[in-house]
Amino acid sequence: MTADWKVEPDDATFEQQVVEQSFKTPVLVDFWAAWCAPCRMLGPILEKVVEARAGKVILAKVDTSAAPKAAGSFRVQSIPAVYLLDRGEVVDGFQGMIPESQLANWLDERPIDFRCCEWRTWRSPIQRRGRPTKRGSNNTRWIQPPCSA
Repeated sequence: MTADWKVEPDDATFEQQVVEQSFKTPVLVDFWAAWCAPCRMLGPILEKVVEARAGKVILAKVDTSAAPKAAGSFRVQSIPAVYLLDRGEVVDGFQGMIPESQLANWLDERPIDFRCCEWRTWRSPIQRRGRPTKRGSNNTRWIQPPCSA
C-alpha cells in the first residue's frame, strides 16, 4: 500500500483489498498495464481526483499482468478500464481516457452509499453478470461489513 487511499492488489489480495474494502469505503478500480500509454496518462489523473476526496474513495491500481484473474472476472477487454465498487457491487465504469474535470464530475455523480453495518449478500462479479462459476452453486454468501462507526 503506497498511501491510505491507494492500494495495488494482485490476484491473491484482490478479494480483501478491493471487494471487502468496498463495504467500508467505495473503491475506484483502475485496470491498467505498464505498456499502455493511455493508462499512464490516466493514472495520475485518477490519483489526483481520489486524493482530493480525502479518504471517501479508495483507488485500487490493478496491473492486469499481476492480476489476470481479477481482470477476467470483470471482463476487461481493453484498458484502461475503470470501475466503481460500492458494497461489493459495480456501480458504474468506463473505458479509455477522460479529462480530469469529466472524471471528477463522473465520480461525484455516482450513487455511492457511505452507510455502514448492514448485512448484505455478496456475489462474485462473474455471477452477478449471470454466469454461475460452478454448476449447482450460486456462490452467494452473507457477510457483515466491518463498521467504522
